[in-house]
Amino acid sequence: MSTFSERHRFRTPDPEITITHSAPQWVGERVLELAYSYTISSSRIRDWLCDCLVEIPDRYLDPMEMDQEVERLLMSANWYFTYDLAEWVYDAIRQINNNRGHSRNYVAKKAEEYGEALNRFFRAKGVGWQMIAGKLEVRGSQVFEEFTRTAIELTSATGRKRAETELREALSDLSRRPEPEISGAIQHGMAALECLTRDITNDPKLTLGEWIKKHREKFPKPLDSVIEKLWGYASENGRHIKEGSLPSIEDAELLIGLVGAFSVYLMRKTGGSA
Repeated sequence: MSTFSERHRFRTPDPEITITHSAPQWVGERVLELAYSYTISSSRIRDWLCDCLVEIPDRYLDPMEMDQEVERLLMSANWYFTYDLAEWVYDAIRQINNNRGHSRNYVAKKAEEYGEALNRFFRAKGVGWQMIAGKLEVRGSQVFEEFTRTAIELTSATGRKRAETELREALSDLSRRPEPEISGAIQHGMAALECLTRDITNDPKLTLGEWIKKHREKFPKPLDSVIEKLWGYASENGRHIKEGSLPSIEDAELLIGLVGAFSVYLMRKTGGSA
């Protein structure tokens, strides 16, 4: 049953993202709480942690000691193991319910419920990750999310598989742990736009820079110069990086957000069809 606020779409604005490449203790505690609520035992979690951390499990702990051991292991591990655990829990929920003989729809539903609960927590606490189909991906601003996700949906719906793949790879590079692959994200983002523009005008051999010069009319002025500068920035910081000049993750998110916005604009302006 939906709540009053859900029915009337009342929602507190999401706080600013302040946590991405770290995992405070309370993040790990919440992941564990959710795991236990979906009947994943502390002994099972402990065994997974010991396997990841190359620790020898103590087989003689009582249930209370087991819970404490799980917390000790998780809190002493590198921060990214907390997010590895969050993904593992998703798979464990599916496996447990599948082994119990539940239907495929039920198995998928329980795992997605967990993912949604985790995402609500992340949004409320300013954690810059979100779970998509069991995998944690970097979460950006609302504008970044809207345009990148819409661009992926439109490229998929119109059969532009190469552009869709490049966009997904850009997000994957931003989501890498422990460090994002920033230059790779920039390259994939611009490759997605290049693939899309070639397809829209059937110019398969043009680079994006050449395409912009030939098809400036596709963008209202002065946005044609904006996308040209975007190409120049990506060439400088994605392909020909200077020593000590690596862009920040915020820079990469801005670029990919703009790529998403331009991609959505082009597909909608041309009717979206390939």
